[in-house]
Amino acid sequence: IPVNMSLGFTGGTAWDIGEDRLGVIGSVSWSNNWQTRGGLQQTTFGISVDGSGNQVINPDQDFRFLSTENRIQLNGMLGVGYEFGEHRIRFTNVYIRDVLKEARIQDGIDVGIGEDPVNKNYTSWFERQLFSTSLVGEFKWDSWKLGLRGTYAKSRRDSPYERMNSYRYDPVIDSYFNDLRTGGTSSTVAFSKLEDQVWAGAADVGYTLSTERPITLSAGYAYTDNSRTSTRRDFRYQSADVLPVGVSQQRPDFLLSPFNIQMFDIYLTEVSAAAGVAKYDAGLTIHAGYGQVEAELFDGFRLTAGVRYETAKQYVSPVDLFGTGEVSGSTDLDNSYWLPGVTLTWNFAEDMQARFAISKTIARPQFRELAAQTYTDTDTDRTSFGNPYLVDSELFNVEGRYEWYIGRDERLTLGAFYKKIDKP
Repeated sequence: IPVNMSLGFTGGTAWDIGEDRLGVIGSVSWSNNWQTRGGLQQTTFGISVDGSGNQVINPDQDFRFLSTENRIQLNGMLGVGYEFGEHRIRFTNVYIRDVLKEARIQDGIDVGIGEDPVNKNYTSWFERQLFSTSLVGEFKWDSWKLGLRGTYAKSRRDSPYERMNSYRYDPVIDSYFNDLRTGGTSSTVAFSKLEDQVWAGAADVGYTLSTERPITLSAGYAYTDNSRTSTRRDFRYQSADVLPVGVSQQRPDFLLSPFNIQMFDIYLTEVSAAAGVAKYDAGLTIHAGYGQVEAELFDGFRLTAGVRYETAKQYVSPVDLFGTGEVSGSTDLDNSYWLPGVTLTWNFAEDMQARFAISKTIARPQFRELAAQTYTDTDTDRTSFGNPYLVDSELFNVEGRYEWYIGRDERLTLGAFYKKIDKP
């Protein structure tokens, strides 16, 4: 494989404008990396008991594999900051493009097919891209603080060709073949595209009381709107008639050449319905508000306590691309939560502290965990799909921690936690 290459540039400067200060920082980097790796890939379909009463693992697939990847990345960042008095404004933009091309081959036994070796080859091309821009303002007037944040982000993923060809060894002809119909033989191609967009904003206000010990009260509001459209189309090559032995032994680009397609009536069949939902739309809208108090109760003992209230509407809606009217499995979650939290920190010595925290949090299923659309983990070749009946998980968390900072780069930490998850 070729050598790895990368190139990067980062620069920044600042100007004083009277008593104010304006700063700019930019960065751009490019890399082209190659990686080849190989090993064993084994799966099992369970455990059984042999004649001696011992438990044994039943092999399902036992493959050797070799994979070569070429990844090209382009990243850019531009930030502008302006400071005036006690106030700061930051404008940050990030662009990331990640392209991956992979060729992979597997060879081994698939018990579900038989004892004849199977040889599979894969080629894939993934384009991923993210653009994010955010504007943050931090303002301070004596005892008052105000924070404002706004963010827009758009990401996309495009996989125009995911090809797989599977050949099976035939001891009679002493060769591998792919007739597009016998078990262990097949040729497939998939196209997928995903677009995701996020709008988010937040505002925080804080006030420090003029008391003997510092006490800060704060409150805020946050809004998030996330929308996604994902499409995946799966196709399988099939032949109207039995292919001649010589043709079935050809390599993939010859086997599926325009000549063979016309001569032997090879056609594409869409199997997206069998693979799950071909397309879905999804969205998540969150409105949240919080109140919080931070106080030093006595020397070295601090309290942070607050509560967050939020409402969230999340949906995943399959799209009927084929007019069958049989698409099902939509999700529509509409929930609200009170989420309190308390943290106590005690600095009882100059180099020691103890911390105790208790809180309630939630975890939401991701869009792809709710959608019936399939996706493949290229490290394991496991095909997964979501469950539209998943719901939010509610978590109750308790944590205690002791920290001793013995010296430079030396510390001792002891911690314990308890966590209870409802409907994990």
